[in-house]
Amino acid sequence: VVSMQPKIIDNVKTLLSGCRGFLPYIQGRYKLILEDGGNATDITSSTVTSAFDVTTDHIIGSISMQGEQKANKFNQVIVRYVDPDKNFTEQQTVHTESADVTADGEDLIGDFQFFTISNPNIAQDLARMIYKKSRSQRFISFTATPELLAVEPGDVIRVSSDVLNLSTQTFRVTNMNFTGGGNVEIQAREHDATLYPFVTGNQIEIPAKLYRPDTFVITPTPGSPTRSPISVAPPDDPEQTVTDPTQDSTGT
Repeated sequence: VVSMQPKIIDNVKTLLSGCRGFLPYIQGRYKLILEDGGNATDITSSTVTSAFDVTTDHIIGSISMQGEQKANKFNQVIVRYVDPDKNFTEQQTVHTESADVTADGEDLIGDFQFFTISNPNIAQDLARMIYKKSRSQRFISFTATPELLAVEPGDVIRVSSDVLNLSTQTFRVTNMNFTGGGNVEIQAREHDATLYPFVTGNQIEIPAKLYRPDTFVITPTPGSPTRSPISVAPPDDPEQTVTDPTQDSTGT
């Protein structure tokens, strides 16, 4: 049951939260993106296709990185959901790992409620994913050349930077802004396909395609023998005159 009091867009976000969906605003329209391992057709595959390979040639100015913070790092995640098998009452599932609690020295609890989840197994998978992501994610931001206009929010990119000691590290684009100079500001979150439910195996990355100008090769072909140009040729006899049939004997 969805309340009619919130805005329509807020209700849509509530409906999409249970399936890890979000709505980036792209070229005047909202586009539905599902946050998953990164494979376009198989939710169990750990093979990720990079939308763009970012190098120092594409980064303009500085690049910044931020690690996980205490406010969004958890050692206990609670996911609340509605269980139809228990008279549609609110239930909860918890994911925690004792080693992390010991290392942190305190309880870092994240409490999340999903109105569109009605299956305890889905709730457990989601709790595990939130837990793992909160403990192994970094955020980067940088300004890039217009070449990255081909990237959309939700795409996975690979970033290499000597300053941050990154070598083709995968990040998911979360936000894009255009600058007055025609460049693009990128904000992205570290991406690890193995943290998502159902994904099996270690992450494998397919580099972005390199788009290069087409090469035109002109191969000369043997032509026919040289022929005289088609035109009005002078008479063989230099003394012979050519009479214009449109003129009379008087030349008029």
